[in-house]
Amino acid sequence: MDFNIDGALFPNIYTLLTQWGATLILYLVFKKYLYTPVVKFLDKRQVRMQEDLEDAKKEREMAQAQHQKAQETYQQAVQTGQQMVDESRKQAETIKSDIVKEAKAQADHKIGMAQSQIDGERKAMLQDVQNEIVEVALAATHRLLEKEIDEESQRDAISQMLAQISQE
Repeated sequence: MDFNIDGALFPNIYTLLTQWGATLILYLVFKKYLYTPVVKFLDKRQVRMQEDLEDAKKEREMAQAQHQKAQETYQQAVQTGQQMVDESRKQAETIKSDIVKEAKAQADHKIGMAQSQIDGERKAMLQDVQNEIVEVALAATHRLLEKEIDEESQRDAISQMLAQISQE
């Protein structure tokens, strides 16, 4: 048996050229119909992703700016609220002090009126008591003297005597 080792070690040139030709055809078909469209698709996808990233970055910056504005607005609202509370508190204190002053003034006025009324009633009572004493004294004197002195001079004398007693 003769075994040809040359055929097993070296490939057939026609087979080799056919395989290379088939590979070249596959390469050209792949490049024309598959590689170029895939590369274009990937490029478009890359551009779209880049645009999306830029849009996301812009939106993030806008969101940060809006967040900053919201923080500032919140701080202003807090300050305004605190100022309103302080002003309301001051107004309440002012109103309270005015009410207290007015109540004290009314109470002092009523106390003054009551005191003057008491003083007037006291004077009237003292006058009534003095008049009563004068009447009693006159009646007593009248009975004692039985018309020796007239009544008017008796009243004047008794009034003078009572005025001196009240002054002492």
